[in-house]
Amino acid sequence: MRNSNIDWHLTENEILEKRLAWAKNSIKDIKRIEARYFEEH
Repeated sequence: MRNSNIDWHLTENEILEKRLAWAKNSIKDIKRIEARYFEEH
């Protein structure tokens, strides 16, 4: 792929989205944690 003309790199926004999705899938009970956070802010 590196030698092809295909633009295979992720944008900074796509990288952030992937990292957030990974974090959310890694944290137990993320829905409750998010709800509590948004209630406080």
